[in-house]
Amino acid sequence: AGAVPLLVQLLRACMAGVRLQAAAALKRIAEGQNQERQAAIAAAGAVPSLVRLLAAASPAGVQEQAAGALFALA
Repeated sequence: AGAVPLLVQLLRACMAGVRLQAAAALKRIAEGQNQERQAAIAAAGAVPSLVRLLAAASPAGVQEQAAGALFALA
């Protein structure tokens, strides 16, 4: 859970590749129905950042990873 706040910060990086990797990492952390991990991700403020990545201005790969992370958190 210590990496989660850093990953959330990386969701706002200038480089799309960094945003993609951060979203993918958060998705992997959120998967598996571990409520403590999911709560840590939400508490770090990931949800609004992930939603912003769904915007049309984001590359498709970034959108896909963001959507997957949000789905894993649902």
